[in-house]
Amino acid sequence: MKTYHAFFLKNLFTFLIPMLVPILILGTMSTVIIKRYVTEEINHNTTNMLKQTKENVELIFNELDSLNIHFMANAIEFANLKSLMLKPSLELDDYKILATIKNLIDAPAMAMPYIDSVYVYLNNDKNRLLSTTSGGLIELHEFYDKAWFDSYKKHQHGDELVWTENRTVKKYNFENSAVELITLYRKLSRDQGDGLLVLNIDAKYIENHLSNLSTLPDQTLLILGANGEVMFKNKKLPYFNQLNTNQLISEKLSFYETDLNGQTFIVSKLNSDK
Repeated sequence: MKTYHAFFLKNLFTFLIPMLVPILILGTMSTVIIKRYVTEEINHNTTNMLKQTKENVELIFNELDSLNIHFMANAIEFANLKSLMLKPSLELDDYKILATIKNLIDAPAMAMPYIDSVYVYLNNDKNRLLSTTSGGLIELHEFYDKAWFDSYKKHQHGDELVWTENRTVKKYNFENSAVELITLYRKLSRDQGDGLLVLNIDAKYIENHLSNLSTLPDQTLLILGANGEVMFKNKKLPYFNQLNTNQLISEKLSFYETDLNGQTFIVSKLNSDK
């Protein structure tokens, strides 16, 4: 019986092993090929989505640029607004001039649902500003939003022409929750004596738009600032808090794998000059 058992096993291995080796090789090759195909397909789809998102977000920055170009190209309006901000009190003709200038910043704020508000500030001793949320010129101490001015003072003497910040603002004291904003700042020139444009973006509106994009169940879409701060995201998944966003910024590769708590994730990046 033992001899028969040994003979059976010997012949089994003699015939079975030559059959198993090709199967194992083919199986391994198939796994590698399928993984490569799936990875390339994910990369292709994600790259297309990132390009679309990049174009949409850059449109927001272009709104700030076009306002700046208009002010720089229309020296008379710029000088008129500066003059009005310095006047002790406004006369009837001044209000007509102010209404014309205010229409300039009101138009994009009303036309673009993602714009919460726009401020124009030219350096003046009364700290007056023009805002889409007020009827005319208003002094900073009377305005509900003062934090942007602190940011301006910090950047006023630096070389940075444009910068962004995540902010929360309460327009009214009775509000239970503050409005989440992404604020884009642009100095009217590198000259410290001019002033700046402030464009407040409704963060929830942009995040809702990103949430409607077709993404995989475990896929998060992030829009990061230059310093790694998260400006927008389409959803917050369990691994989100383990992400090192500074590493994402510093990584040179546009497509790579990273490890989070023993799980492998694919990262796709697309940089914007804006």
